[in-house]
Amino acid sequence: MKILLDTISICGKPVERPTQSAWDNFARILGTELPDDYKEFVSTLGTGVIDDFLWIFNPASTNPHLNLFTQRDECLSALRVVSD
Repeated sequence: MKILLDTISICGKPVERPTQSAWDNFARILGTELPDDYKEFVSTLGTGVIDDFLWIFNPASTNPHLNLFTQRDECLSALRVVSD
């Protein structure tokens, strides 16, 4: 993961990087911990889109299109439709 983060860090200055207390709060809201590699990625790079293809949902994002909490139900619903 470190090599990936070092390589991707050329993407620019990160924005909306959650603090540890924010991650703790997100875990309480979700009722589960988020994966450590995801937290490391978002804490290092913040909110954003990679190559207009890979959208990184961030629970701290002020952009509703990139906020994990506002997008989770929509994404889960789409995945359920596709899996049926």
